[in-house]
Formats: sequence, C-alpha cells, structure tokens
Amino acid sequence: MNALAKAGDECVAIAEKATAHLIPKLEFQRLELAGRKANVVVRCMADHGFYQNPAWLRYAEPIAAGMASEQHISADEATENLKRTDMLVFETRPGKPVYWQYSKKTDQ
Repeated sequence: MNALAKAGDECVAIAEKATAHLIPKLEFQRLELAGRKANVVVRCMADHGFYQNPAWLRYAEPIAAGMASEQHISADEATENLKRTDMLVFETRPGKPVYWQYSKKTDQ
C-alpha cells in the first residue's frame, strides 16, 4: 500500500469516527454531514502532507462547468461535488489526475 492510500484510509476512518454521532434526517443535515466529513479528510490529509493537486483542479473545472449548466447549480457547487467524490479516491486512474498531491511542508 502506498503512502497516499495509507493516509487516505486512515483519514477516512477518522472522518467516519468524527461524524458517527450525527444522524441526518433532513436534506440540509445530510449536506452538513458530508461537509464535515470532507473537512476532516482535508485536514487529516494535510497533516500527512497531501494537498489538492492543481492538475486535478484543471481537469475538474471544465467538467464542473458542464455539470453546473446541466444541473442549474453554480460552478463552485459542482466543483465541490466533484471534489467530495474524488478526494476519496487514493489510487491513480488512467486519464484522470488523482485529487491528492504530496507537498513537503516548509517551515516559516
């Protein structure tokens, strides 16, 4: 298992534990739960040195624009929806950049 997959599995498990007590009953609660889980994953992955891959964002923006037009939502919301799906994929796939990129932290 590579470092990305190991960090990803750990962070997803932490996000699940962090939100296990929340039981959504309404749509906005489901959205809030998804947002909280995503936030925990992002923070945990940053602790492991992984951040959003700029190549993924360049790949996702035109797809999100198309989704936004079809679904009558903002481009930002469509990008966020793609992000929440792709941030949980921890292996490379042909023709699609992985969401995460390792970046060595610099002390400031």
